[in-house]
Amino acid sequence: MTGRARCSTEQVVRSLSRYWRENPFACDTAEGIRLWWLAPADDISIEQVHVALAWLCERGVAERLLAADGRPRFRRAGARRRRRAS
Repeated sequence: MTGRARCSTEQVVRSLSRYWRENPFACDTAEGIRLWWLAPADDISIEQVHVALAWLCERGVAERLLAADGRPRFRRAGARRRRRAS
């Protein structure tokens, strides 16, 4: 163990919510989210990311999409781009 305190699920949820507010069309795998969206200094495990994403999905804040490669991707709920009326 590194001596750093791990983030709580609530802190991970807040970090993801903040990221989606700043990047509303962001979409990635849990692994990509952990690697690219969250601060390395926070020492967040992939399990914590999965728990936070499940919590957000259950409450309708995030959506889980199955990509063509079979891996789930996560995005902010309602983040689909609206088509322009012709």
